[in-house]
Order: sequence, then C-alpha cells, then structure tokens
Amino acid sequence: MTILATGATVGGYVIEQIMQKNIENEGIDPVIATIVRLVVDGLWLSEILGVGDLDSELREKVIKHLIMMTRT
Repeated sequence: MTILATGATVGGYVIEQIMQKNIENEGIDPVIATIVRLVVDGLWLSEILGVGDLDSELREKVIKHLIMMTRT
C-alpha cells in the first residue's frame, strides 16, 4: 500500500510538472495560468470531497471568469 501511494504521488508530481510546463507555454502570463490551474484544482477537489460546494449559478460565474482570465 505504501508503495502504491508513493508511486501515485511521484507519478502525480511528474504529471503536474508536465501540465504546468504546458500551461506556461500557452502564450498567456504564467502567473495567470498557474492561478487558473490552482483554482480549477481546488474546485475539482471541493466537488470530489463534497466540501465548500458552490451553488450552480456562482460556480458557472467562477468558471466563466476563469476562462476570461485565460483570454486576456
């Protein structure tokens, strides 16, 4: 079990680093790209864990705003 958990963490770290590099090379400010990625990660985790749920209207507004941030 420890090996699986460690492997998942190491694998997850490698995937996260690749994703971060791809995001930074999309042509938008790397800081904005990182903020958007971290917020999306947080939204996903809150939904998976069932904590801090947003009502659907607010969630939609947040996502639209994140998308707008990637286009400026």
